[in-house]
Amino acid sequence: GDPSVGGTQTFFDGARPFTNQSRSLATLIQASVIAALRSQGYSTPDRGIADDQDLLSASLGVLPGDYNHLILLGPGIPGVLQPTAMPGALMEVMYLSNPPEAAAMAEPATQDLVASAVATAIEQFLTNNPPVGSVAP
Repeated sequence: GDPSVGGTQTFFDGARPFTNQSRSLATLIQASVIAALRSQGYSTPDRGIADDQDLLSASLGVLPGDYNHLILLGPGIPGVLQPTAMPGALMEVMYLSNPPEAAAMAEPATQDLVASAVATAIEQFLTNNPPVGSVAP
């Protein structure tokens, strides 16, 4: 709710079997997006990467109160939530509650810049971590 707070941050989940890969993906995405934003003159703070278990929230959704993960990244709950079978990261690019950052993100050029930076990071990650059963280029 504080309009002076801003920045870009990327989350991964440290409770999954592929934590190191998720952390690596989050690091690549964060670095790529921050570099792209800075190259275009945006000074959004680099809030770094974080394990989603470190989020300060009483509840992250409608799952049981002791499930302290982002649903898209976290482990499964038998009969309730099927987890992904791959590394993942979730990025918060700028804060929409911060008027200058919201205005920047409303611009198609900024959206394209961020999308391109994320795609570059994913390509780099996949080059360094080919899927099981595939052949690296």
